[in-house]
Amino acid sequence: MTQHSPVRNFDEPKRIARFSPGIALSAIVLGVAIPAHLFLPEDLSRLTIAMIIGIISGAYIGFGAKDGRPHIFVLELCVAALFGIMAVAGVLGSPYWFAVALFAHGLWDIAHHNGLFGAKIPRWYIPFCAVIDWIAALILAILFTI
Repeated sequence: MTQHSPVRNFDEPKRIARFSPGIALSAIVLGVAIPAHLFLPEDLSRLTIAMIIGIISGAYIGFGAKDGRPHIFVLELCVAALFGIMAVAGVLGSPYWFAVALFAHGLWDIAHHNGLFGAKIPRWYIPFCAVIDWIAALILAILFTI
């Protein structure tokens, strides 16, 4: 990667060191938080999922701000707002909107792959986040079916 590449190029030890806490955090979210929805009252479950979607969408707002290009910040902010609208639709309407939002967020992750679109994102973050989004979307779709 050149110095002007839109994708951050971390050397292997730093990338592994940054990736490992993310694996642990994802294991906690997927292993504890998602199944907890089996025991939460439905309204609290929906609000919790909506907050999580807002938080993960907010990561791209931060990446957009860090990127430094105003039009990229506005783009990331608008897309995060779209995910927020889907989260509200999941609270007020069908809970399947949560699965749709998470699946779409995974697609948004992939749109940033290799710096082809949007804010500058660390290389390891994109496939990691996309996979977690898609697994969570599948789990939620199953949980709301049973």
